[in-house]
Amino acid sequence: ASILYAMNLGVQAHMNYQQAASKAYTQVDDKVNISLENVRNMGKVVSREIPAAFEQMQPALYDIFSSIEVRGKEASGVGEEILRQAAKAAVAGQVDVQTAVQTSVGLLNGYGMKINSVTEATASMNKVNDFMFTLVKEGVGDYEDFGAAVGKIIPSAQRAGVEMNDFGAALALLTRNGATAANAGTFVARALDAISKTKTQDNFQAVGLSVRDATGHFKPFSQIMDEVSNKMKNMSEPEKASFVEQLFKGSGGTIQAMKAIIPALTNANGLYTELQAAMEASGGAAEAAYRIMQDTPEAQIQAMKNQWANLAEVVGKAAMPVFLE
Repeated sequence: ASILYAMNLGVQAHMNYQQAASKAYTQVDDKVNISLENVRNMGKVVSREIPAAFEQMQPALYDIFSSIEVRGKEASGVGEEILRQAAKAAVAGQVDVQTAVQTSVGLLNGYGMKINSVTEATASMNKVNDFMFTLVKEGVGDYEDFGAAVGKIIPSAQRAGVEMNDFGAALALLTRNGATAANAGTFVARALDAISKTKTQDNFQAVGLSVRDATGHFKPFSQIMDEVSNKMKNMSEPEKASFVEQLFKGSGGTIQAMKAIIPALTNANGLYTELQAAMEASGGAAEAAYRIMQDTPEAQIQAMKNQWANLAEVVGKAAMPVFLE
């Protein structure tokens, strides 16, 4: 009876996993040489390496295959590597794997990062994860908070040609000044929207400034703020307020935009400059956070659960023909 009960549990585990893997497989491009068995194995391999919940692996793969183009000879390895790095971010940030995937993929797609090989996927995911965990370290908020905030900013940053590290410093600055990560994300997005508006560009030109460089591309947000700040250095406080208002007049969302622009312009005690430097030197931030969190009792117990889940699935797969018979 005990053996039959154990086999029944294994069969149920196999059925659940097979169902989730099949669902993820529906999102794989028909032109890609990835089999259902490849998709099954990706989740199993990563769950044995990383102490993120076994049952979250296939839903995360569903999001990966449905939101990015995983192609080429190394497609299977690329999918597995993105899942692996997202799982590490999930452990380090204490979120589910799907949340880490959605945040990572948003940045990968938003900035057109290369993932055509396993090496490229590793480098791109490291860059994204290092950015996120530097935000967590330098700003006020956790991974989930900043993931949602970054999601608000990406479309505006794309339009304004602003790099991750540039808006990341502004985002961290606002949370240091008391804004929640959610509100800070809205403020930064509105500021970037304002800069990309034609009306704002005309306003800047009218006072001898420009938001674009000689090649016609948008300047970094930090550079624009530095140039505006230098222009105002000999003005009185009322004159500064009037000058900034004039720059963004008619651009829409001015009140929210000002909540991001004013702190960047004042750069109290050089904090904005300090945060910019921290974002630029973000390499290794994600790995450092992961190494700390993987040694916690919770992570160790999850690793044990994953081993049992893998075993149950293997037993269930072997027992399935008997049950069907």
